[in-house]
Amino acid sequence: MANNLIINIAGGNTATIATNDVAGAQYQVFKMAYGNTGSATMVTSSTPFPVTLSSGVTANIVNFTDPVIVVGNSAGDAVFVQGTVSIQGVSGAPLAVTGGIPRSYTKDSIAVYGYNGNSFIQATLVGSGGAAIGMSGSAIRVSVQDITVTASINPVIYIQNYGSTSAIRVEGNSGGYPVNVGVCGTVNIYDTNITNGLTAIYGEIVDLNNNLSTIGISRPTTFISGRMTATTGVTFMYGAGYTTGNGVQVKASSANTDIVYINSDGIATVGYELDPGENIFIDVININTIYVRAKSSSQIISYLAS
Repeated sequence: MANNLIINIAGGNTATIATNDVAGAQYQVFKMAYGNTGSATMVTSSTPFPVTLSSGVTANIVNFTDPVIVVGNSAGDAVFVQGTVSIQGVSGAPLAVTGGIPRSYTKDSIAVYGYNGNSFIQATLVGSGGAAIGMSGSAIRVSVQDITVTASINPVIYIQNYGSTSAIRVEGNSGGYPVNVGVCGTVNIYDTNITNGLTAIYGEIVDLNNNLSTIGISRPTTFISGRMTATTGVTFMYGAGYTTGNGVQVKASSANTDIVYINSDGIATVGYELDPGENIFIDVININTIYVRAKSSSQIISYLAS
């Protein structure tokens, strides 16, 4: 039989239905179209039949030697891949990326850039707990734990200046600033200039002490102290008398309510005024030459003589 069938239609007319004769059987030939009710779009190379993949697709390409070109659309836009992507090469062979022209590592190169366009890819190292490992400058900060160091140090330390015969010199930096040095324990000085100088200073101190003793200037061996009430009348501060080596310190009580006069004329109607809480040192040989008088009422003074 020949291809195609002729059938009768209304009005005594005929129509041809496209068929294909296959071993005596007629297989009808269909032309695909798609669209909503009342419309039809013929399937062509420019209007392909739309297909929606609801659960993904797995494709195995075998016995295909030409390059497989994957584009986003007919305009050749990029293919956008979202979600988790795993890319690996064939077992035993590296992953190869090619364009329209096959690439070769001997003459071509592929650059990989970071997210901000730099020519390096940034990576963050994390520990077993997921916390990022810190950086200090250009070095990775690490924590060394459970480390034992065994070191043998000679207990005798030698300090020697440049040249075996020159002295050891300790000084500040190039700006000439001094170096603070603390010395503890017993220090042996073998420099004869230093020892001779210290001996000479000691001799001078002994001579000075002898000279001061000769002219009556010496450290006192005892002292007296006391407290008295000063009235509006003239009063000896210490009537019995006391020979001093240095002098006497006089202080008006901070609880006083008025001035206390200090004088040496036996009248003391006026004199050096001591306000409450104020004190004065008087350089006299005997304190029985000091008179006191309160400006009003009774005031307290204390003294210390040596």
